Amino acid sequence: MNPNSGNRHNSLPSTLGKSVLMMQIISIALLFGAVNITMILVAMAMTRENAAIKTDLEPLVIIVFGFAILAAAVSIVLPSLLLRSADQHAAAAAKLRDDANHPTIDPEAPLTEPEALMLARYQTSHIVGAALMEGPALLAAVAFFITSNAFFLAIAVLMILFLAMRVATQSKVSTWMEQAIRHAA
Repeated sequence: MNPNSGNRHNSLPSTLGKSVLMMQIISIALLFGAVNITMILVAMAMTRENAAIKTDLEPLVIIVFGFAILAAAVSIVLPSLLLRSADQHAAAAAKLRDDANHPTIDPEAPLTEPEALMLARYQTSHIVGAALMEGPALLAAVAFFITSNAFFLAIAVLMILFLAMRVATQSKVSTWMEQAIRHAA
């Protein structure tokens, strides 16, 4: 019999530093996937016989751009909604802390269960937000490959830049946790 069976929290992050590292690895993997696929498709499009870059503002450009805008908006709104579920855990974390009004999260210190649950919510929202940025980048790269329209390449590069800006840092995550605990106190 598994000694951890029945323990629903056995996969929670143990420290902030380990959790941020996991988020960084996932974010960078998504980023490199989008960059690599875009580079491959651009190289393939440019090595075709009679390869020529077009700049026509065709209806598909507007559709893909609209999809990219929608995905960018959803990548902000949906993670924010997911983070709301962390509020109850922030309140529990504040009750366990002596410094709830001015909390400092040590990246290498073990997390309490409410802090770990908060961080798990943050991880989920971060990964969802990053994945929502990767999709339009890949769509735009494929559309560039098919049409050789520079507008698609610009959309792909823009989405990749937005994805790069979303990579988690220890500072961003600890600031979010500290503010959430302070607000709940």
